[in-house]
Amino acid sequence: MNKRIGFVSLLMLLPGVVMAGASGKVEKEFFGEKNTITVTDGYAFNAPDVFDKTRQATVIFLSSQPIDRSGLDRARDRAEVIEDRLRDLGASYIELNITQENRELNSANFVFSGSGNLSTSGNTLGTITRLDAGQVAGSLTDSTVEFDLPIAPPPNLPKGKALGAGGGAPGKAYMASRAAIAAGDVDTMARYMNPDMAEMMLAARKEPDFKEQLGFLQEMNAGEVKIVSGEQFGTDEAILQMEGSMDGSAFTGEITMKLGPKGWYVEKESRSF
Repeated sequence: MNKRIGFVSLLMLLPGVVMAGASGKVEKEFFGEKNTITVTDGYAFNAPDVFDKTRQATVIFLSSQPIDRSGLDRARDRAEVIEDRLRDLGASYIELNITQENRELNSANFVFSGSGNLSTSGNTLGTITRLDAGQVAGSLTDSTVEFDLPIAPPPNLPKGKALGAGGGAPGKAYMASRAAIAAGDVDTMARYMNPDMAEMMLAARKEPDFKEQLGFLQEMNAGEVKIVSGEQFGTDEAILQMEGSMDGSAFTGEITMKLGPKGWYVEKESRSF
């Protein structure tokens, strides 16, 4: 009998010891087909809750391929960076959102490479066995997926130049974008959009359902909005904070503005009701 036991093997034999990391398989039916995600890597961090920006949540990515962590300590939106990188790899992954107040896993987004994604919510998605300042552990229901991950420290973000109420030039550009949408002025709308999105929209305006799509965008743009503050980072990026109401419901939001050859344009926008 070989009495030599490796250090890792010894740790696995000790009671109460859980090896850190993420592993296991989960199978979900999507449009009549069964899709399997085999988890090999995980990354966790804290961020504003997607359902309520005033609360903190713990976000977990569980991926079928290694997650590139380079630069995440300086990323303003780590979820977006990770999603883009995993999409470029063609990886399948799961994004989990855990409410810190009640330690509850309240949403899961399953992204199947090349097949689409499936979003679910509720309080039966999985079990959280540990959630503290430095570590999160748990498992997913109806799967063999388990995770025990360190929670990454907050990103080291550069401090921007305050723009104040109205948001300066970026804020004026955002409000001009809203006015163009309300007026149905497609050419001016394109001026204030991400260049790739603008190109797609201009190419699509000859399509028979374009008017209907424009009407939907106008409905989403309805209501009152004001820019309450903003910060400019370097010469070509600004983050604006807004407040508003739509159909009697108040919301807050964040707008990322970029500076292009023709001036400031809307890169992305998010709202929380």
